[in-house]
Amino acid sequence: MGKLLLIEDNVLLQETTTELLEAFGHQVYTADSGKKALAVMGDHAQEIDLIMLDLSLPDISGENLLGELIRLYPGQKVVLCTGSLVDEHLRQHPAVKGFLAKPFDFGELRNTIELALGG
Repeated sequence: MGKLLLIEDNVLLQETTTELLEAFGHQVYTADSGKKALAVMGDHAQEIDLIMLDLSLPDISGENLLGELIRLYPGQKVVLCTGSLVDEHLRQHPAVKGFLAKPFDFGELRNTIELALGG
């Protein structure tokens, strides 16, 4: 299985999603802000197979963080997670391997992550 970075500022959603991902066999690093996400990537970039990125963060827009992560770590795979509409240009970004609309269920999460890791 893979090593994932879950960037999510909602504590309950972060904890629940982490538990599900770990039940699927993944190792999960977490961050609740863009600043923390960049720090985790700085420490673990060579290990992380996939980033799950919430587009609504307290300190930076998800779109700006996506750009920064890809600039620093080209080739990194990303799944976007949001409760809002996503601009088509974000969906078409080469790094974006999947999309999860909140609230997502167990099956959607599992399928999206498996496809993103495989693609």
